[in-house]
Amino acid sequence: MVIQCPGCGMQRIVPDALYGRPLFCCGGCGTKYLTDKITEPALGSGSPARKKKQSILIDLALLWGVFLLLDGLTASGPGGWILLAYGLIFTAGPLIVFFGARRDRLKQATLYQEAVNQSEERLKNPLYQAALLSANNVTREFRQSLDAFNEAHGTARYYSEPLSEQK
Repeated sequence: MVIQCPGCGMQRIVPDALYGRPLFCCGGCGTKYLTDKITEPALGSGSPARKKKQSILIDLALLWGVFLLLDGLTASGPGGWILLAYGLIFTAGPLIVFFGARRDRLKQATLYQEAVNQSEERLKNPLYQAALLSANNVTREFRQSLDAFNEAHGTARYYSEPLSEQK
């Protein structure tokens, strides 16, 4: 994915493996910034939503297949066999797609939960929180979500002053 520095506008290509690590330092101007394309999963609202359109199409194809199966079983002659064959195809195909999509959703949910767990571990570190808040473009919503995370997990609050000035 491509991210852009809010300071100088320099674009940078980052791998998708950096999901959950929104803090970057610009190679051109040295600005520390948070990118809006990558967020900490532990601060987010949840996993991505299911694809409704695909689900509706699978359901319609399955209904059509069941209808053709029933029609083929009740029909007489060679037309019944053809309807039965089409019914089997239109029933088996959506079932295969449904179970494949279900397996993929379970795998995505597992990967997302692992990303949330890693994100929570990072966010429990007050030094990491201080580094996030040292970015130039931290929004009020980001600070509020970080405060909510700290309250929910009972973690130490982030450092509000630079580390060099602490005693």
